[in-house]
Amino acid sequence: MDEVRRTPQHRTHHKFGLFRTLFFPEKIILCRIVSCTFFFLCFVQIVFSQPNDKSRAKKLEIADVRFEGNTHISLYELSSVVLTKTTDLLKSFINWVNSNWGLPTQYIDQSLLDHDTIAIYELYRNIGYLEAKVSYRIEEDTNSIKNWQKVDAENKLRAQSDWQTYPNISVVVVYDVEENQPYLVGGFTFEGLEHLPPDLIEKATQDIGIKTNSVFSRSAIAKEYQRIQLLLEENGYPFFSRDQVTVDIQKSTRKVFITIPFRPGNRYMMGDVSIKYDSTGVGGSVSE
Repeated sequence: MDEVRRTPQHRTHHKFGLFRTLFFPEKIILCRIVSCTFFFLCFVQIVFSQPNDKSRAKKLEIADVRFEGNTHISLYELSSVVLTKTTDLLKSFINWVNSNWGLPTQYIDQSLLDHDTIAIYELYRNIGYLEAKVSYRIEEDTNSIKNWQKVDAENKLRAQSDWQTYPNISVVVVYDVEENQPYLVGGFTFEGLEHLPPDLIEKATQDIGIKTNSVFSRSAIAKEYQRIQLLLEENGYPFFSRDQVTVDIQKSTRKVFITIPFRPGNRYMMGDVSIKYDSTGVGGSVSE
C-alpha cells in the first residue's frame, strides 16, 4: 500500500476547509433564522396567552389612545399629561420575563380616565381656553367582541370549572376636545408697588410681558411674578411678600383682568464700609 504523505500545502487546504465549514454563510443565515423564530414565538406567547382568569367580567385592553378636536395643543403635549397608556408588546414581553421590568398589559382604569380628562382641561385653561370641553369615549373592537361572545356562548353549556378563559376585548380610548375661543387680557395691574421709588416703578412697568388683548396665559403671569421678584430682591426688598393673584373673568366679552398684589416691606440699603489696617498684626476692624 502506498503511503500518502500530507505536505504543508495539504494541511493548509485542510484548515481552510474547516474554516469554511464553521463560517459558511448558509450556517450564519440558519442561525439568524433560528434566533428570529425564537423571538417571534416569545412575542406570540405574549400576544395570545391570557391569564388564568375565568371570570365573565370583560377585560378591556387598550390598543390605542387618540385625541380629536385639538388644534392649539400638540399630540405630544396631550400625551405627556395623560396616564392612560397603550399596551406595548416589547414592554409586555419584558414584563412577562421579569415583573420588575417593562410594563404589564394596559387595561381600562376609570380613575385614570377621570384624571386624564381633568389634566387635559387644565392644560387648555392654562393657555386661555377657559371654555374648553373635554370628554372621552371607548371604542370596542368588533372582532374582539365576537370572540368574547363566542367563548361566553360555549361556557354557558359547561360547568364553571370547565370554562374557557375569556379573551381580552381590544379597545381604543378617544379624548374629544372642544376648544372654543380663547380669553384675552382686558387689563393687567400690580398692586402695592405704588410706594416704591419712581425709578423702580418705571422699571416695573416698562417691561411688562403681558399685553392688553393678548391671549390669557398662566405661564405669562408666573414670568411677571418672577420678574418683579428679582427686581425687588436686587433693590433692597428681600422680605417682600405676594398675595394671591386675582383673575376676574368676563364671559360676555371673553376678557380677563389680572391683578398681582405685592407687599414690598421695608427697603434695606448698604451703607459705606471702611477697612482699617492694624499694623501690629494682632487684629483689625471693619466699621460702617
